Amino acid sequence: MAVSPTKVSSMENLVPEETYRKSKQAYIKIVAALFIACVIAVVMTCLFAWKISEDTTSAPAKSSPVRGVQTNNDFCPGLPPILPKLPSPLPEELQASLRTFSTYLGNLVQENGLPAISANAYYKDSILWKGHYGRKTLDGERPDDTTRYRIGSISKIFPVLMVYMLYEQGIISSIDDPLNKYVPDFVINNPFTNESITLRQIMNQLSGLPREAPCVLCNRNETTEEQLMFLKNQSLVVDPGTVPSYSNLGYALLGRLFTERVIKNTTFEEWTKDNILSPLGLNHTGFSFTSDVKKNMAFPYDKQGQLLPILNIGWLSPSGQMYSTIEELARVGMFLMGSKKSDKIGIKQSSLREMLAPSYVAPDGLTMWGSPWEIFLREHFIIRTKGGSIDGMSAMMVVIPEVKLGFNVFLSAVANFSVGALIGNTITDRFIKDFLPVFNSTLFTINEEGDFPVKPKLYTGTYNITRVNIYAPTDKILNYQATITASGSKLIYKDNGGFPEVSLYYIGYELILQGKVFSSSCFTQRMGTVSAFHFKPAGADGLSPGFAVPQMGISSVRVSV
Repeated sequence: MAVSPTKVSSMENLVPEETYRKSKQAYIKIVAALFIACVIAVVMTCLFAWKISEDTTSAPAKSSPVRGVQTNNDFCPGLPPILPKLPSPLPEELQASLRTFSTYLGNLVQENGLPAISANAYYKDSILWKGHYGRKTLDGERPDDTTRYRIGSISKIFPVLMVYMLYEQGIISSIDDPLNKYVPDFVINNPFTNESITLRQIMNQLSGLPREAPCVLCNRNETTEEQLMFLKNQSLVVDPGTVPSYSNLGYALLGRLFTERVIKNTTFEEWTKDNILSPLGLNHTGFSFTSDVKKNMAFPYDKQGQLLPILNIGWLSPSGQMYSTIEELARVGMFLMGSKKSDKIGIKQSSLREMLAPSYVAPDGLTMWGSPWEIFLREHFIIRTKGGSIDGMSAMMVVIPEVKLGFNVFLSAVANFSVGALIGNTITDRFIKDFLPVFNSTLFTINEEGDFPVKPKLYTGTYNITRVNIYAPTDKILNYQATITASGSKLIYKDNGGFPEVSLYYIGYELILQGKVFSSSCFTQRMGTVSAFHFKPAGADGLSPGFAVPQMGISSVRVSV
């Protein structure tokens, strides 16, 4: 009996051929659909590339009058291209914002019966504003610039500075060294891995160490040897390097172990005074609450108005023992941001930038951690904060190195606030929200209305341009003309060869200007759009005869003024 060929099964795949034919037709349809999808993908990719190109070559979008950001749909929040000197008196918009903030602080004292608040804001190496409210004691005088407040965990900045300084001196060979390389008898159980925790992990709050030292408050003359002995029976609480876990213990270990076991013959308190406080002229900052210190100190009180004792936290001192004034803490902030330099403190600007860099970003994309900072994204800025709370007092330090702006607020008593010690955060949020956008916008305005930092005559004029394709040197050489003109605090390069407009900025070296091609995209701004314009020395007429831009394959000869 003959068998219809359409009913024969393939032994290879056990699929009837009739079914196979249908499957083949479906397969062809799928291939066709995939082909169409690929074409669409290619077209979309080309459109995306065109958008990037258009974005780079389009005219600069205007800055928002409040926030200093571009107003088109794909804006990248703007930072002032130059941080200018502020006029004196301050522009009215800044004065108005600070007056409003000052009124807010004054009302806090009146509404909550708070004994004392001191606060200041600073830019570069100058104090912009300061305010003192309430009384140092319940029936005493108003606080002033030299009134001491406890700063609690802001003290943690100093053991971090110490580690970086010892690294610069060669005493520490790497920030990523394990702590037990320098102190072999530092041992704590690690139930997660076989790795030892590093100095960097301790500084940036990623060590996994327990929050508190074995001695907890450490007010009974505990020793380092005792703490190391107790730690051998404890364990890390999180896997090192994975997520932050706040630890007072970590900073105490850094301060105590390196001064006692590595430097030797000194204490953390003595080393900090000799190597940081004295070189910076911080004469009202320290650790010991002597009778002389208490003569001008804001004291803590509870809700009933009873004076609270001043706790000495002994071995834990590097984590939170210190006191300071708002004026002197501003000086520390200026130093950290590179505005107030000290040749007596051996630390490079690169180390300070590393210290201020976020080390961990939380899943919300807004909350970060650093060494030893708690960092937040607010008003398009990365806000480095360090808060301190001890003895019923609260302190908050803020630095924003991108605009060299800092803020401090100290409170002598927080018991009357429903949020307690977090009132420092509330005040800081208010300052950031109300003042920072106005401040940023003002810097933009000064840039637009200001003058180029040096005489622009050296650079401005018309040039004949020769351009080579640096990626394919055998391509046709292009020749065209370009002009450089002054525009506020920058110069503008324009040519008739199709290259985008370039803004030129003075960076402190007369013959090299920094060129930036505008882009509204944060991504393309950082994709190699910055270049160096190298100008030839001026002739007898004070004019540069030409310039070169190696990154763009450009050389030029001046043809007119």
